[in-house]
Amino acid sequence: MDAVEFLKEWKRMCDDEDYCKECKAYGICGLPSGVRVDTERIVYVVENWAKTHPVFNLSEDQKTAIRGRIAEGFPWLVREGNEYDRVWFFENEPKLKKSGEIYTDGGQCSDVVSKVYDFVTFENSPLYLPDLLGGEE
Repeated sequence: MDAVEFLKEWKRMCDDEDYCKECKAYGICGLPSGVRVDTERIVYVVENWAKTHPVFNLSEDQKTAIRGRIAEGFPWLVREGNEYDRVWFFENEPKLKKSGEIYTDGGQCSDVVSKVYDFVTFENSPLYLPDLLGGEE
């Protein structure tokens, strides 16, 4: 049974129960009314979230470089969406235009071309550097 089929069956099971508390999955689903939602939409949303929120396995060199940028006051990281293959560090959270341009509401920025930040893509930008370290700053 694939994920979509599973969620459809769960919804069907939920719709078949007269009272939520009598359901055999009561306490598991986490919703008072069970899974009464568009199952394809759930899978679509989760899949897309996972694509834009990848798990990074950072090397010690990458962690050291990230700590340095945070210490310099640039906690935000973005990869340009053009041919320059440059990453930018920002003081304030930057925004991306579909054209690949970066803009911010002020603050300083710094750029670099380096393989250390090869895990950053235009699609997963912007990244908040402290989140990448998982609290081990």
